[in-house]
Amino acid sequence: MKKKKVKKVDVNIRDFPEELYRDLKVLAARRGITLKALILEILEKEIKKIK
Repeated sequence: MKKKKVKKVDVNIRDFPEELYRDLKVLAARRGITLKALILEILEKEIKKIK
């Protein structure tokens, strides 16, 4: 079975609240995942809610 290629893009967020950044870093560390993985997980979950 072939894996479907997923096109990826870079996203930069300016003026991201420092406190939120720290909270996300702590949560990611507690869960043993990267900040990127945590943010993607949160975004995917929220998108599924509205679809």
